[in-house]
Amino acid sequence: MELMSLILIVLFAWLFFKLLGFIFNTAAFLIILPLKLLALGLASLLVIFVLVPLGLVAGLAGLILAPLAVLVPLLPFVLIGIGVYLLIQHQRRGMYYRPPQEHHRPATSPAGKR
Repeated sequence: MELMSLILIVLFAWLFFKLLGFIFNTAAFLIILPLKLLALGLASLLVIFVLVPLGLVAGLAGLILAPLAVLVPLLPFVLIGIGVYLLIQHQRRGMYYRPPQEHHRPATSPAGKR
C-alpha cells in the first residue's frame, strides 16, 4: 500500500510538472508571437525593397557583361593586333627610334681666355 501511494505521488508530480512545462512553453510562445510577426514583416519588406531590386540589377549586369566574358580568351590576340598596328603606324610616319645625337661644342681658343 505504501508503495502504491509513493507511485501515485510520483505520477501526480510528473503530471503536474508536465502540465506546468506546457503552460510555460505556451506562455513564452504567446509572448514572443508579436515579435515573430514583426520580424516576418520586416523580412518581407527587406526582400521586396532590397533583395529583389539587387537581383534585377545583378541579372541585368550579367546579361550586359556576358559577351565580355566570352571575348576574354581573345584578349591576347587583340593586344598583339594592336601592337602590330601601332608598329606599322610608327613605320609609316617615320617615328622609329633614333639615338640622340651628340652636340659638339666649339673648342675655345686660348686667346678667348683672359
